Amino acid sequence: MKKTLLIFGMLLWSFHTLNAQKVASNVEVKWTKEKKSKKSFYPEEIFAIDKTGYYMRVSSGGAFNFKTKLLHYDPQFKLVKSAELKLGKGSKRRNFNAIVHLNDKLYLFTSYKNKKTRKHSLYLQTVDKKTLTPSAKPKKLATIDFAKKTKRNAGDYSIVISRDSTKVLVYYNLPYKKNEKEKFGFQVYDNNMNELWKKNVTLPYIDKLFIIEDFIVDNNGAVHVLGKVFNKKLRNKRKGKTNYKFQILSYYKDEDEVKKYDIRLKDKFINKILLTVNNDNNIICSGFYSDMDADVANGVFFLTIDGQTKQVLTESYKKFDADFLTQYLSKARKKRVKKRMAKGKKGMLVHYDLDDIVTKSDGGAVLIGEYYNVVAVTSTTTMNGVTTTRTTYYYYYGNIIAVNIAPDGQITWAKKVPKLQISINRPGYFASYAKMITDKHIYFIYNDNPKNLTTTKNQKGKIYSLRGPKKSIITLATIDLDGNLKREMIKKPEKSKLYITPRVCRQLNKKTMVLFGQRGKRYRFARLIFKD
Repeated sequence: MKKTLLIFGMLLWSFHTLNAQKVASNVEVKWTKEKKSKKSFYPEEIFAIDKTGYYMRVSSGGAFNFKTKLLHYDPQFKLVKSAELKLGKGSKRRNFNAIVHLNDKLYLFTSYKNKKTRKHSLYLQTVDKKTLTPSAKPKKLATIDFAKKTKRNAGDYSIVISRDSTKVLVYYNLPYKKNEKEKFGFQVYDNNMNELWKKNVTLPYIDKLFIIEDFIVDNNGAVHVLGKVFNKKLRNKRKGKTNYKFQILSYYKDEDEVKKYDIRLKDKFINKILLTVNNDNNIICSGFYSDMDADVANGVFFLTIDGQTKQVLTESYKKFDADFLTQYLSKARKKRVKKRMAKGKKGMLVHYDLDDIVTKSDGGAVLIGEYYNVVAVTSTTTMNGVTTTRTTYYYYYGNIIAVNIAPDGQITWAKKVPKLQISINRPGYFASYAKMITDKHIYFIYNDNPKNLTTTKNQKGKIYSLRGPKKSIITLATIDLDGNLKREMIKKPEKSKLYITPRVCRQLNKKTMVLFGQRGKRYRFARLIFKD
C-alpha cells in the first residue's frame, strides 16, 4: 500500500511539475527524429549554412587518437556526407585553426611548427562541399620565424571575419625575447582570399607592459587593435591611482602612420572591454568600469568613436543600482548588499566576463556578459602511510547580463537572467547559453534546473544549480525592448532526456534558430521559428 501511494505521489508531482513549467508560446519548435552515432563525439560548431543545408564540425577520441570530422546535413537535417578531416600524422600533423564560409566557398586554415627550421607556418586550403575533403596542396599564407626561441614562443595565428563577411584578417603574434618591444603582424584578404595588404608592427612598448585585448577588421579592410598599456610597472594601481590605459591602434592600407586613441575614464578603472564596428565603420567600445578596483565592476560605459578621425561621437555611463545588483539573491544577501550601499559603499559585480556587443539595425547595441569562475579544491588523504593529493576543478557558469544601448548612445537598462550551471573537472558542453537577437526581443536559451521554473519563490530568490544535464530542461529567457524578462520552457521531444549544446546552436536569420540536442551517442536538431 505504501509503495502504491509513493508511486501515485510521484506521478502527481510529475504532473504538477510539467504543468507548472510554462511552455514557450511565441516560438514554434520542430525537432527532428533521433539519430545515433556509432561512437561518442563532441560537437564543435555549425560553421556554414547554405541552400544545400548545414555543415558541422565534430571531434572524437582521446589525446592519442583524436579525430576531427566534417558533417553535411540537408535542410531537413538528414546526413548527406561525413568525412574525417585528415591533417597529417605524427610529428607532421598540422593543427586546426579555423574553417570559414565565404562567398559560397569553404576555407580551411591550419598551422604547423617545424622544429628543425624553427618556422611556424599558416596554410590555406579550400574544402569541396560535396566530398568535404580539402584541396590536395595547402597554400602557405604566412610564416613566423622563431629561431633562438622556444616552441612555446613560436607565435600564434587568429582568423577574424569582418561584419559584412567581405574581409578576412589573419593576425599573428610575433615571438619576442624578454623585455623586447611588443611585435605583431597581420594580413588582410578579400572574401575570395586574395591578399589586399599586410603589415608587421613593432610597438614602442616592451612586451610585459602591453597586453593585446582584442582586434577586428572593418568592412573597408582597416585593422583596429585594442591594447592595455601599463605605465612603467605591471600594476593596476600605483599610489592609489590607475596605472594603465586602454589604447586603440588603427591601421589603414594606404596610410603609413598608425592612428591612436586612448581610452581612459577619469577616476575610474576599466574592468572589461570589447571592441566592434557598426555599419558606418565607426568603432564601438563598451565594457565594465569600477570606481575603486580593476577586479570588480560598478557600472557600464559605452563609446562610439569615428573610425577615421578618432573623435568621440557618443559617450555614456550607467552605474549598477541596488535593484540590479540584488536581483535573484536570497532575502538575507539582498538585505546585506542594500545595507552596505545605504552606508555609501559601492555595489559591484565580480567574475563577470563580456561575451559580445551586438549592434542592432536601429543603430543601438546590446552588451552581453556572463558570470564565469573556476574554483580549484585540493584535498589530501593518508592511508597506510601513503599521502595522496587530489585537486578538483569546479567550473561555474552563472547569471547572464544584458545591457541595452539606445541609438543615441544612452544606456537605457541592464538586466540579469538567472542561471547557475556547474561542471566538474572540465568546461561543460552543456553549460553557458545560446542567443537569438530580433528587432523586438533578445532570447537566451540554456540548460536549466527545472526547479527554477516550477518554484514561484525562486523568481526573485534562490537559484537552483544544474550540476549535470541528465534531468535538465531547456529554458527560453526573453527580454523585450523595455528590459522586461520572461522565462519559459522549450519542450523536448516526448521521453527524450537530451540537453542542448549552446556552442553549436546558431541563429539563421531574424526569425529562425537551429538547436543541437545531445545525450551520449544520441542527438537531434531543432528549428525554432520565432513569432515576433
